[in-house]
Amino acid sequence: MSHALRSILLVSAIAFALTACGNKGPLVLPDKTAEQQQQDKDKKKDQPANAAQPVAKSGDVANQH
Repeated sequence: MSHALRSILLVSAIAFALTACGNKGPLVLPDKTAEQQQQDKDKKKDQPANAAQPVAKSGDVANQH
């Protein structure tokens, strides 16, 4: 087998191996753990019912149209 053919096969094999790595589709954040969910509930209980909601900043997604 010639050196050029070996090089092409090696590069092809590496490229194929790299394309098979990773997740397909959109990025998905992991679900919150039970401990994190409990902490969120505790934080909500500690806040008074009429507590002001956080104000969106100009870079926030909620503010973009």
